[in-house]
Amino acid sequence: MEDLFGSLKWHCGHITRRLREDLQLTQAQLAKLSGIPLSALQRLEDSGDGSLSVLDSVSAQLRTSTPAILEYVRLINVRMSQYET
Repeated sequence: MEDLFGSLKWHCGHITRRLREDLQLTQAQLAKLSGIPLSALQRLEDSGDGSLSVLDSVSAQLRTSTPAILEYVRLINVRMSQYET
């Protein structure tokens, strides 16, 4: 179960990084726009560690929403599980 949560967290962080890069924002710029500490954004992108409020703040600046990111992660997880069986 821990591996599943770790994987889901990692995917949230990875998606956040990709969306930020697509908008050509630095971590410092996104953190400032989101009103969160740079270290919180770095933790989110590196390992998926972060609260839902951090993800909410960041996703709003990335032109998406937390539910949209979580749904995308869910779809990734479903597809990955199909390949494992």
